[in-house]
Amino acid sequence: MEKYNFINGSFSKEEALEIINSVIQSKIKFHHVKSMSDFEKGLGPETSKSRISELKEMQQAIAKQLNSNGTLQFKITGEIKIESL
Repeated sequence: MEKYNFINGSFSKEEALEIINSVIQSKIKFHHVKSMSDFEKGLGPETSKSRISELKEMQQAIAKQLNSNGTLQFKITGEIKIESL
């Protein structure tokens, strides 16, 4: 398994929201495209629709956490792990 340090740093609230929203929106866009592709192939889009819902809930929870916190700086770390199946 390979590990990559994707995000690692201290960010202002605005920067943290921008980074996290950008990553989540990219994943949502990926699942929208996949859902459309699956639909065109006659496959069910349930997995992508479910994941989109999860990502939107996650995005709202993170925004709520960052916005309700009086802290001005946040440390964010994100790791990507890739392994063969």
